[in-house]
Amino acid sequence: MNKKPILSIFLIIILISSGCVGGNENSKIFGTEYKDPPPAPDFTLTNQFGDLVTFSDFEGKVIVVAFIYTTCPDVCLIISANLDYINNNLGEYSEDVAILSITIDPARDTVPHISEWTKRMGYEWDHLTHETSSVIEDVWNTWNVVVDNDHIANSLAPEANLLRFAVLNPDNSSFKSDSKCWNL
Repeated sequence: MNKKPILSIFLIIILISSGCVGGNENSKIFGTEYKDPPPAPDFTLTNQFGDLVTFSDFEGKVIVVAFIYTTCPDVCLIISANLDYINNNLGEYSEDVAILSITIDPARDTVPHISEWTKRMGYEWDHLTHETSSVIEDVWNTWNVVVDNDHIANSLAPEANLLRFAVLNPDNSSFKSDSKCWNL
């Protein structure tokens, strides 16, 4: 799995969220300031309510964009939790910031699925998908997002009945199925 895109998104979230706390006019900024960055590519996708959302509609706001998928068993959960934390703690700046999650698994992340998922998770920002794969693939390409389809295809939802941990003996051997340790 190519972790560069996910790591890049995570670092962007950390950099953005670190600027939201503390500081004053005399605070020194630590980080990289990009001189003349290219404009973010525009797109139109569908949110969890079935409404069309166009990136340029948020012009003038700080826009946080994350590329995730709802059945991701690992880093997407952390990214989404961080976005939720940011969203819930913007306070007086909430009108100045837009958060967008864009799926990298449109086959499973349909509008009905994303709608149910956002309700269950309690997320209150736009989660975007598209029923035409070429449209969303164009978004990935223009945003330089690399999608690892093998990883996605092998992912089960976090709520799936999947062994997420194992209890091992001190010598790293597994317990016998009839072991009294299972009746803790």
